[in-house]
Amino acid sequence: ALSDGFAQIKNKTVLIMADSAEWPEEIDVNRALEAKRRSEERLKTRQNEIEYVRSKVALKRALNRLNASGKR
Repeated sequence: ALSDGFAQIKNKTVLIMADSAEWPEEIDVNRALEAKRRSEERLKTRQNEIEYVRSKVALKRALNRLNASGKR
């Protein structure tokens, strides 16, 4: 699972620059599920724009982790 970054593919080399990277077996599925639940709850409440964006980003990060772990 990668978050916030980019990949460059050149010749036979792949360069990945990311804020975080996790192998599927390193992902704490229960923690990701709890983060998903919290983010979804926050999105149901009235928020200012910054809080809304933060909640959306947190939800995307949790879903990315769950997807990478195969436990989505």
